[in-house]
Amino acid sequence: MSKPRETPQGVMLKLKVRPRAGRLGLQREGDELVLEVRAAPVKGAANRQIVEFLEELFDHPVEIVQGHRRRHKLVLIRGARLEEVVSRIDEP
Repeated sequence: MSKPRETPQGVMLKLKVRPRAGRLGLQREGDELVLEVRAAPVKGAANRQIVEFLEELFDHPVEIVQGHRRRHKLVLIRGARLEEVVSRIDEP
């Protein structure tokens, strides 16, 4: 899996996004973290849903750093610690 990386600003996380999915959730698929969102990638709707979902999951502000118009994204979870991010990802 592409491992989360701790930085002075928080934790960087690489994601593969599936827009227009039937459900909303984060899962591991092989070596990737896949985030399924219901929103379509139109006028930023999927990106907004990504940020809202991740902020609720990690309880920290989230911003998309790279990949605003791509399925592969790099997000920053501001103020988070690596251990808490990994534990939330691994929760059933």
